[in-house]
Amino acid sequence: CTFKVACSSLFGNDTDTSKKLTLSFQQIKGVESSITTHPLIFNLIKGELPTPTISTPTEGKVTRDSYIVFSGTANEFAKVELTNPDISGSTIEVLADANGRFSANMPLVDNKENSINSKQTVNTQVSDVTTRKVNRLGTPTITTNTDDQVASQFNLQGTGLKGATITLFKDGVRVDLNNTSDADKVNSQGEFTVTPSSTLTTGKYKFTVVQSLGGITSPVSNEVEITLTS
Repeated sequence: CTFKVACSSLFGNDTDTSKKLTLSFQQIKGVESSITTHPLIFNLIKGELPTPTISTPTEGKVTRDSYIVFSGTANEFAKVELTNPDISGSTIEVLADANGRFSANMPLVDNKENSINSKQTVNTQVSDVTTRKVNRLGTPTITTNTDDQVASQFNLQGTGLKGATITLFKDGVRVDLNNTSDADKVNSQGEFTVTPSSTLTTGKYKFTVVQSLGGITSPVSNEVEITLTS
């Protein structure tokens, strides 16, 4: 059977943006004594369906973890969809509980500012998308080859997380870097070129780097051995 219910005045003049409507119907099996009651519960939305509210993580959070828990609130029993556009097949769908709370464990791309999108669906109504950005601080990579370099012209190149600060080590000892105009930071393309603040002495050395952002430091990079000449 098909039925239609009109509830144009359900919200009245109150400020609620959602209400729960419960309808009951009876199924009669042969005789009136075998009546079964079936409640139907609908979540009704007044106006546009709002986007989910993300409680954690905070905007721009930095983490070394490959996954991070997203939690927040939506309409009660809403279907919440979260996705990382940079990872194929990363979409996760969860149901908000009776208090509207939800959580999902989202994957992150290494050495990248990840933009996690979320939206909610109630009945057939779908909200707009809200985005929360999370930085995953991974291990930097030195890309400079191992050819000899003139000591006075020495620099080290590599890749890392945009905006991270690079720290250089020579045989395990930190080397002061030129930091004029953020020269010791990873650029917007995820690349860095660092130079010591003073010329290193000639010799054969093993170089490594770490990167740091938001008070968090990465693991140590790959090691390269370079001979500095005069």
